[in-house]
Amino acid sequence: MKSRFGIAILAVIGLFVIGGATAVAAEFTSVQSGNWCDRATWGNGASDSSCVASVAGTDYPNTADTALISFYDSVTITATAGAGYLAMRPGARLTTGAFTLTLDGDGGGTPTDGVLDIRPGAILTVANGGKVDITAVGESVIDGLVKLAGGGNNSILEISANHAIGGSGRLQGLQATQALINIDSGKRFTNRLDRIEGALTIDRPSGADPTYFRNDRVVQADNPEADNYVITVKNLTVEGSGEFRIGAVTDTDSTDEINFHSSVSMLQYNGPIVVLHGKLNVDCDVVTAERLYFRDGSIEVAANKTFIAN
Repeated sequence: MKSRFGIAILAVIGLFVIGGATAVAAEFTSVQSGNWCDRATWGNGASDSSCVASVAGTDYPNTADTALISFYDSVTITATAGAGYLAMRPGARLTTGAFTLTLDGDGGGTPTDGVLDIRPGAILTVANGGKVDITAVGESVIDGLVKLAGGGNNSILEISANHAIGGSGRLQGLQATQALINIDSGKRFTNRLDRIEGALTIDRPSGADPTYFRNDRVVQADNPEADNYVITVKNLTVEGSGEFRIGAVTDTDSTDEINFHSSVSMLQYNGPIVVLHGKLNVDCDVVTAERLYFRDGSIEVAANKTFIAN
């Protein structure tokens, strides 16, 4: 349900005219499951599942608005959509479909408040061909689950501003080459989540400016829902003291892989690299690690490349 505040008062020689309100960011709270662009989903009129009569910013969230998906409501994006801030209560579900949801950080608070607040038990699925584009500076919180589904077309988390994501939740890739975390040229994405896991690629898709992936927690090539457990990190300067982990203690799958491919002269990482099972592939001039823990598996270094583990 929407709430909007704005008052304009004009006084002219004792004549007071109360005029139309200046539009400001609105707050929308789902009252039922349905399509993002259906006014009924947000309690603003009769069902309009085809979204013919519903108006963005009036009947459903648009750029700069705050969108809150209530407990156990399931919302589907069926056309390009936007919001300033997205919050998901426990049990809530949001699926992008093959469309883009842009989060620009204008949904209230300061620019450092972040744009995502996903509570435990809530799931945001970036579906086959879908994209969530974060264009706001700040730090978001995920205590639930974000899935990059892949499945025939790219599913993308686009980082278009310096942004961090923290919380006790997980960001899970389900396809090694089509589940993508794209970090725009010259930006920094900081992982403070409990885990980035599964099968995915973290990449700077274009541009020449130094682009940074800072890992302060765990990036793990292992997840029971993925078809193969390959994580590729490429075209980035990698920072942080978190952990890159290949395989799991209880998993003997030797096909798990982490690939480092860098276009910078040196990929210098200060955190540990843990090879429990599977393979570490190195195609960089130099990869340095604080520690290399090796239990079972292999390390393959490309021709004319050097791997140094302190």
